[in-house]
Amino acid sequence: MYHPCDSRGDGQGVYRNAASAWNQDPYAAYAVYSETGYGGQNKWYPKADGYARNLGSGIKNHNGAHKRYA
Repeated sequence: MYHPCDSRGDGQGVYRNAASAWNQDPYAAYAVYSETGYGGQNKWYPKADGYARNLGSGIKNHNGAHKRYA
């Protein structure tokens, strides 16, 4: 079982290496994209709500970009 304080991912880059994410920004939503340049599949993260969400199978470990939506 994974615990949020687990350090197994320490020092690893996020680009093309993330399985889940969460938005801690209370003012804006974010989208994570599978391709650079905001292309491909995407996963929407609403304003900070305290929940981590798994990236879909088309984005998991293929995350290429993220964008803030105010």
